Amino acid sequence: MKTVKMTIDKMDLAFLPKGKVDEGRLDATSEAEIATQQSIDEAVALQNAAKFARRERKRLGLSQAVTMKQI
Repeated sequence: MKTVKMTIDKMDLAFLPKGKVDEGRLDATSEAEIATQQSIDEAVALQNAAKFARRERKRLGLSQAVTMKQI
Protein backbone atom coordinates (compact mmCIF):
# COMPACT_ATOMS: atom_id res chain seq x y z
CA MET A 1 0.00 0.00 0.00
CA LYS A 2 1.31 3.43 -0.92
CA THR A 3 1.68 6.09 1.77
CA VAL A 4 0.76 9.64 0.86
CA LYS A 5 1.89 12.54 3.01
CA MET A 6 -0.10 15.74 2.99
CA THR A 7 -0.27 18.91 5.02
CA ILE A 8 -3.66 20.03 6.29
CA ASP A 9 -4.35 23.72 6.65
CA LYS A 10 -6.78 24.02 9.58
CA MET A 11 -7.82 27.47 8.43
CA ASP A 12 -8.93 26.20 4.99
CA LEU A 13 -12.55 25.02 5.27
CA ALA A 14 -12.11 22.63 2.33
CA PHE A 15 -10.08 20.30 4.58
CA LEU A 16 -12.71 20.10 7.32
CA PRO A 17 -15.06 17.10 7.24
CA LYS A 18 -18.62 17.73 6.09
CA GLY A 19 -21.07 17.13 8.92
CA LYS A 20 -24.82 16.90 9.09
CA VAL A 21 -26.16 19.79 11.13
CA ASP A 22 -29.78 20.85 11.42
CA GLU A 23 -29.14 24.59 11.29
CA GLY A 24 -32.77 25.45 12.08
CA ARG A 25 -32.69 23.40 15.27
CA LEU A 26 -29.26 24.78 16.14
CA ASP A 27 -30.46 28.37 15.77
CA ALA A 28 -33.60 27.62 17.81
CA THR A 29 -31.59 26.32 20.79
CA SER A 30 -31.51 28.82 23.65
CA GLU A 31 -28.61 29.52 25.97
CA ALA A 32 -30.63 28.04 28.85
CA GLU A 33 -31.12 24.78 26.94
CA ILE A 34 -27.40 24.64 26.18
CA ALA A 35 -26.54 25.21 29.86
CA THR A 36 -28.99 22.49 30.91
CA GLN A 37 -27.48 19.99 28.47
CA GLN A 38 -23.96 20.87 29.65
CA SER A 39 -24.90 20.17 33.27
CA ILE A 40 -26.50 16.86 32.28
CA ASP A 41 -23.38 15.91 30.30
CA GLU A 42 -21.14 16.74 33.28
CA ALA A 43 -23.30 14.65 35.64
CA VAL A 44 -23.16 11.66 33.29
CA ALA A 45 -19.38 12.03 32.94
CA LEU A 46 -18.99 12.03 36.74
CA GLN A 47 -21.13 8.89 37.03
CA ASN A 48 -19.06 7.16 34.36
CA ALA A 49 -15.83 8.16 36.13
CA ALA A 50 -17.15 6.83 39.45
CA LYS A 51 -18.18 3.52 37.85
CA PHE A 52 -14.76 3.20 36.24
CA ALA A 53 -13.00 3.90 39.55
CA ARG A 54 -15.14 1.33 41.41
CA ARG A 55 -14.52 -1.29 38.72
CA GLU A 56 -10.75 -0.71 38.76
CA ARG A 57 -10.56 -0.77 42.57
CA LYS A 58 -12.44 -4.05 42.58
CA ARG A 59 -10.26 -5.51 39.80
CA LEU A 60 -7.10 -4.55 41.67
CA GLY A 61 -8.41 -5.81 45.01
CA LEU A 62 -8.40 -2.36 46.56
CA SER A 63 -12.09 -2.24 47.49
CA GLN A 64 -13.01 -2.31 51.15
CA ALA A 65 -15.98 -4.18 52.52
CA VAL A 66 -18.60 -1.99 54.18
CA THR A 67 -19.68 -3.17 57.62
CA MET A 68 -22.50 -1.94 59.79
CA LYS A 69 -19.94 -0.31 62.14
CA GLN A 70 -18.75 1.95 59.33
CA ILE A 71 -22.27 3.14 58.52
